[in-house]
Amino acid sequence: AAAAAAAAAAAPFRFDDESRWTYSALARYMDDTVAALVGALKERGMWSSTLFAFASDNGGPIYRPGGANNHPLKGGKYSDWEGGVRANAFLAGGALPPAAAGTAYDGLFSVADWYSTFCELAGEDPADLEAQQANEWLRARRLPQLPPVDGVSHWAALSGRSAPPRSEVHLSSQALLVARGRALYKIVTGEQPYSRWTGSVYPNCSAPAAGPGVQQPLFADLRVLGRRLSVSADPHEEAALTWQQDCGAAGCLFDVASDPSEHADLSDALPALRAELASLLADRNRGNFAPRRGVSSLRACAEGVRNGGYYGPFVDVASAYSPSPPATAAQRERDAAYLL
Repeated sequence: AAAAAAAAAAAPFRFDDESRWTYSALARYMDDTVAALVGALKERGMWSSTLFAFASDNGGPIYRPGGANNHPLKGGKYSDWEGGVRANAFLAGGALPPAAAGTAYDGLFSVADWYSTFCELAGEDPADLEAQQANEWLRARRLPQLPPVDGVSHWAALSGRSAPPRSEVHLSSQALLVARGRALYKIVTGEQPYSRWTGSVYPNCSAPAAGPGVQQPLFADLRVLGRRLSVSADPHEEAALTWQQDCGAAGCLFDVASDPSEHADLSDALPALRAELASLLADRNRGNFAPRRGVSSLRACAEGVRNGGYYGPFVDVASAYSPSPPATAAQRERDAAYLL
């Protein structure tokens, strides 16, 4: 039903590329759904006491068949370029301070900060008390300890009562963003996929005809049961097909405040700063929390098939799924093939 509604929503518009048509239809369907939700809150008299937060977790996927476009930013989802990490967000609702309405917030904001911000609004301590208790046991046995919560609250800054609290964002093990005065320096290291700029109309009708990896990159992180599958046995060909750029261990350096599209690499002009940020990134990486998350299981795939083609929370959670619509004969045949 959702797919049909999305298709109907996109019907009035013209698209040269099927993946762009699909992506736009999904965005339109989401927009209509949010409008219905806001309408329901207003109808029930709840909007005046609601803080409505809308945020993306990353930039759009520019690989085929992602269909997104982050123009004029470089790159997209799964890369550390601004097209991959600079995401859209907004706040609305009656609980938003009047002074903040209609303004733009220019502070650095991490996805981890939503938790701490909402905790302050609810009058709760964001500290992970269970982790603190566990650390006593871990320290006694000289075992690695659980890290504290990363997020910081932005409510005072969003309300106009203080300056933004963040001066850096540890984007990944390969990238770091640091504010210095009016500059916003960013170091990007290692191999990065999707390292190009897309045009204002992308993808378009020339993408499929041009061949794989030419007008659109191929997906660089294809995995089956945790094992990565390369798009080519030749590393050089794979780099070309996924639009890869290698910034090396020393890294590429940008000021994304003045150059958000990341055209001007400042590495040669500011070698000392690049070395400083590379050292800072290495220091931040020492605190990375990467727990063992178990091994992939085919049971999850089978559960997704039985649930109408959608992954659920966990395969062992009872009563987690609402009943799926009856499958057609074609769907039953397809599902049987998936479960072989």
